[in-house]
Amino acid sequence: MSRLQQIDLSEMRQHLLEFYAQDSESDWARNAKQLLADPVKPQNEKGRFRPHPVLVLMGTIALITAGTFLYFSYFQP
Repeated sequence: MSRLQQIDLSEMRQHLLEFYAQDSESDWARNAKQLLADPVKPQNEKGRFRPHPVLVLMGTIALITAGTFLYFSYFQP
């Protein structure tokens, strides 16, 4: 069993930085990208990001709905 040692502040910061660098949960951008990526094939042949098909469908429906609302609100003959 190892003995407990007292370390100074800079060593503790270094240990904490190393520990949190390994934690994938702390990187919110990577988690968001994984959440929004296509679960079957997250990248295309060129290595680019592929969005989730449900997001594409919801975005298309939102654009059609907004366009219909604007048309009947402002441009109706």
